[in-house]
Order: sequence, then C-alpha cells, then structure tokens
Amino acid sequence: MSRKKGVLRITLRSDLCVGSGYSYAGIIDSDICYNENGIPYIPGRRIKGCLKEAGEMIGLPQLDQLFGEAGYGRNQGILVGNAYPEGYGEQNRELTQLKSCKSPYAEYLTQQKVLEQYTRIKAQTEIEREGKTASRNSLRYIRVVNQYTEGSCGPKPMCFLADVEFDCDREPMEKAVKALRHIGMERNRGLGSVECRLEDICVSENGKSMVEKRVECKDTQRVCINYVIRNVQPLMLSSEYNEQTESFISGKSILGALASAYLEREGTGSEDDTFYDLFLNGKTIFANLTMCKAEMVSGELIYRHYEPVPLFINRLKKTKKIVNLAGKRDGTEGDDYNPERGNQPQKLNGKFITFLSDKKVAVSEPDTSLVYHHSRKQKSRDGKNGVLYTQEVLREDQYFSGSIMTEARYADIICRLLEEKTLRFGKSKSAQYGRCRIVRIKEDAYTYSMSLKAGEKILVAFVSDGIFINETGYTVDYEQVRDLLAKSLGLTYRADTVDETVYMQTRIISGYHTVWNLKKPSVPGIKAGSVFEYTVESDCVIHTEFAGERNLEGSGRIHIYREKDMSYAMEVYKETAETAEPDKTRDMLKRIFMDSYMDFVRGRALEAERMGINASALGRVTLMLSESLEKKEGYEASFQDFMKRVGSIKEEKERNRIMDFIDRYVCSTKDQSIVIGKESKIYRDMQQCMPEELDEKLKENWGSYLMHFLVYQKYLLKE
Repeated sequence: MSRKKGVLRITLRSDLCVGSGYSYAGIIDSDICYNENGIPYIPGRRIKGCLKEAGEMIGLPQLDQLFGEAGYGRNQGILVGNAYPEGYGEQNRELTQLKSCKSPYAEYLTQQKVLEQYTRIKAQTEIEREGKTASRNSLRYIRVVNQYTEGSCGPKPMCFLADVEFDCDREPMEKAVKALRHIGMERNRGLGSVECRLEDICVSENGKSMVEKRVECKDTQRVCINYVIRNVQPLMLSSEYNEQTESFISGKSILGALASAYLEREGTGSEDDTFYDLFLNGKTIFANLTMCKAEMVSGELIYRHYEPVPLFINRLKKTKKIVNLAGKRDGTEGDDYNPERGNQPQKLNGKFITFLSDKKVAVSEPDTSLVYHHSRKQKSRDGKNGVLYTQEVLREDQYFSGSIMTEARYADIICRLLEEKTLRFGKSKSAQYGRCRIVRIKEDAYTYSMSLKAGEKILVAFVSDGIFINETGYTVDYEQVRDLLAKSLGLTYRADTVDETVYMQTRIISGYHTVWNLKKPSVPGIKAGSVFEYTVESDCVIHTEFAGERNLEGSGRIHIYREKDMSYAMEVYKETAETAEPDKTRDMLKRIFMDSYMDFVRGRALEAERMGINASALGRVTLMLSESLEKKEGYEASFQDFMKRVGSIKEEKERNRIMDFIDRYVCSTKDQSIVIGKESKIYRDMQQCMPEELDEKLKENWGSYLMHFLVYQKYLLKE
C-alpha cells in the first residue's frame, strides 16, 4: 500500500508544557522544547506516543500495524515529524539569516527574547491537606506555551503543524487523531488540552524536477551525480558511541535507502540485472554526504562542499591561526604563526574544511544539540519507572552534499529515485528524526586522473574511513596500509624514504542491519583525515580516488595533495552572509522592541531625580493616573483626563513640580509626545524598524511608562 501524506494540526485549548528535560536552578524547574532561535515545538516522538496512547484508550485494532513494531527493519505505520507553529519555516530561516548577516536587529532577536513571544513562566506549589497552606520548599516554576498568540486581527489560538505519513487506511488514523485530547505535562492540572485534526497536503513537494544538468554520454561512460540535501528534521546517526551522532551521512545509508526505493517501485529482487549493477557489484559508488553551506556569490547561490580536515591542517593554540604542518616555514608568516612560547599546533578533530581556489580555507562543523528522551523499556532502579537519557543529534535545517558515481545508462534511474524517495536516515526515523529533502541534483561526466612525476612528494588524505585487508585479514598497521594504499592507486614510491610526520588515526567501523535488528560485525579501519606521505619513484597517472575495501559504500575515498604547492600559513576565508530585512518576523520584532523599550524605561526610572513632593501628594498623583487609565476610552482621552486632574491640584508649587517632572522624564504635557530616550540606540533602532507607527505606539503606553517612574519615586521617599 502506498504511503499517504498529511498534516496534523494541533490547536491549543489551554497552555501547554512539553517538557524538554532541562531546568535552570532557581529560575525554571521544568522547561519546554524550543530550537536555537527560540521557537517552541512539540517533538514528533511525543506526538506519536500520545497518538498510540489515544488509540489504546479507544480500542483501535491492530495497533502494531498502525504505529509500527519495535525492531522492525523498515519504516512501518505512522511517521510523525516535529510540530512547529504555523509559518515556522519562513520565520526560522529569516531569524537565522538576520543573525548570520549581523543585522542591526539581531541583538534584539535573541533566543530568549523570541521565546518570550510564545511563552510565559507559571508558578505552582503544593497545598498541605491538613493545614490547607502551602508546603515548605514546594514552590516550582514551569515554562508554558501560551494558548493564544498575536495575529493580524488580534489574539488567536496557537496552532502547531506536523508532517505525517501513514501506510494504513485513513479511517483508523483519523480516529486516533480525534481521540488525542491532551499532550505534555500537568495534563490533570489544566495544561496540555488540545484539539487535533488531520488535513491533506495541497501542494506536492516533488512537483518540479531538481536535476540542473544532464550530460550526453555513452551508456557505459561514467557520470557523477552531485546532489545536496537539507535535513528538515534533526538527525540521530549511529556511531560507535550510542549517545553520540556521526557528523556525516554514510554512503551505505544512501545505498540502502535507494535500494529499498528501487525494489519498492520495480517490485523485483536481487536477481534483477539493473539492481545488481546499481547496488551490489560495485559499478555504482555511493560516497558519504558531508556538510556543505549555501552562500550567495555575485548573485548566484552556490553550495560549498566540506570534507574531514586532513591531519596536517592544525590550529595554533594561542593565536587560533590555521597552519599546514606539511608546508615549509619561510620566515615571512609573522609572529601570529610562530609556534613558539606555547603557541603550539592542535589537531582539528571532528572539523570539516573546504579549500578555495585562491588558497584560502574555511573550517567548520555541523551544529549539534542534546535532547532528552524517556524510555519505558529500560527500567530505573525502582523497577517501575522508565529511564531519562540524553542523545546528541545534528540540528535541523543544515545542508549535506555528496556524489554518486555510476554508468550513464543508470543516471536517470538514480536521479528519479533521489527525487521521488523521501530520504530518512539514522535512528527514530518514524518519529521526530531523520527526514531529509533533496535541494539540488547536478549530473556531470566523471573522469579522474592525476599525473605525478618521479621525485615528487605527495600527501594522500582519506576523505572517508578506509578499510584494508591483507593475506591475514583486516589491518591497520601503518607500513602495511601504506603499501596497500599505494598498490590500490597504482603508485610506486621510494621505500627508503621515511615520513617526517605520521598522520594516521584508526577507528572501529561498525554498522546496523535494520532488517535483522542486529549490529553488523565491527572491523578496524583508517579514520577519515588520516594522511600518508609518499615520494614518487617513477612517473605515473592515478586514475581512481578510491582505495581499499567497500568502495561501493563510499569507504576509502582519498584526496591527493602536492607538497610543493603547500604553504605553512593558511588564510581563513570569511563567509559573506546575504543581507536580509525582516519580513515574516517584522510583527514579532515590533513586539520585542516594545518589550525591550519597556525594560529601557524601567532603567531610566531608576536614574530619575527626586520629584520634590511629599508622600501624600505622590500617592494622590498615582491614584489620579490609575483612575484615568481605568476609563479605557483611548490613550488620548486618558491623557487629557489625567492632565485635567493634575491641573486641579491647588498647590501651585506642587502642581508645577509634577508637570515639570512629566515633561522632563516621560512625555510632553502639551502634545503627549514621548521624550524618554530619544537619544538612545534602542529608539533609533525602533525608528528604523517602524518609522511611521513608532510615536503612536509609544503614546499608547504613556501611562505604563509614567507609572514606573512614580513607583520608583515612592521608594526614594522611603530611604
């Protein structure tokens, strides 16, 4: 049965607290889930668990078929993504862009400032049964998502949207969705009430072909399909450590995903000759997907591909300069590149690098975060409750690029599979994690050759992990691997030369067989970034960029560097971020500005001098202000009413001091124009963001501003 796609709309009927597992001592005891920009979300695993719970409650049959069985090898049942507020995609990308291009508004769009637009802090305490009073040390603070959010026509209920896929009939799916009424913490104390509805997707994601270029080649000629994907959900990629994630998507994951898609589409098996050539006999090579970055250069969008940093590229400890240990120092680098006096080079383990044509380099790494999850299967020490554990993940909305090398006759098949297949990688692919979207596919002719001269020194760096086998089995012995690598490349080298520096690291390479629900056998391998130095003995031409075993899965890819072209000092390339102006986030920015301006007013109130009136007169003025504001006839009418009340004060000296204080610190008593902080940076930034409506917005809050000044004057009288 083909998969159906839809959108789950979750409308809040009360405040919501979807716990993240984080807390901040003395401030927040239970925090919610939100991303790096401060936008809250509901995790997909939480939604799927609540849907299953609702299905059990109403007695839905065949729950395993609907929600999947634990340990089942393929994606089964419902696939649920994270639920984000409406308009999340455009808002999140705009927030990221405003920060990356160092917009003047970026300092106001901090994570916590954005989060405050969606949430608030609630306090709760325990009541003793006997005394009916609050229990000691029971006060707790939790952050909740507000039931209502600001809309163009006033407050409206907060809505979250989650992408869903299901391979069952629509009826049981809709029943489970309608039965879902509560999500998150404190469900029996007024929080987490929701209304859910399953909606259809109106626009197809894959309506337009993404293949940029097709080359005219003979059927047996090799082509390279370069493609870029974006992970629309976080990635939890299996590594040798269970709690950590790999920083790249392995070629074998691509191979498995496309092989599964091919079998599903064609309805054939491994006896199919095309399937055999594509996925089994090594004619097609699936390289790893590593991080890349999108950048606008001269009005054109390009994707810069990064690869693991070779071990001869280091960063100096004190000056943070990038150096090439294989290059020779000539004394012109300057003191910043001097490794003496503790400025020693350090390895860039886990980092990725791109070499630009002008010999500049850019070093980066994928963004990661820690997430909390609760397992019901694993039992805590009391044997009753589940276990709370953490997992490192790659954050969503990052780009990864890679390539597939195949014969021209199979290029169309690979491109169609990439376009049609919903790519999912790593753990928990059925909920919250793993979903990726194709961004670009480019097809080119593929040839590789590199001419080397006798006596030339080269460095062969591993772009992906390498696996080598000799007559006794797997080996990671330096001399043996060096010799096997040279034979794979068809390279003869001078064996009497000794490497000046050994740049080799090893690792255990393992995998997971989803069909069997078992780990694959672990083998020793050469870690990506390892480098082998050679002095070429005789002229030769290298025709391959892969060495060792399992090249089909992308293992053993290499990059050859000529030592003569290397310099010690490396110039770091600074990315140019595309300029941006707030559009989808402008309303949010205006609200943040008004909140920030209120904070500014509070600070100015603390700096104000004494008004010079007694406590009785100050109390009367405060009461006059409260009564004027309570009339709710508009801010202009309130202001006029207040000025009329102040004007009725009989004591002229007292009345003049009050009027003078208002004129000097808050607003003009003649035309109500605000005078607070007209010379300040925040006022200038607000004027740039909302020039036409700023004065009107500030006038609306004149009473709140004045009240802060009056309250502080009250405390000054108590000193």
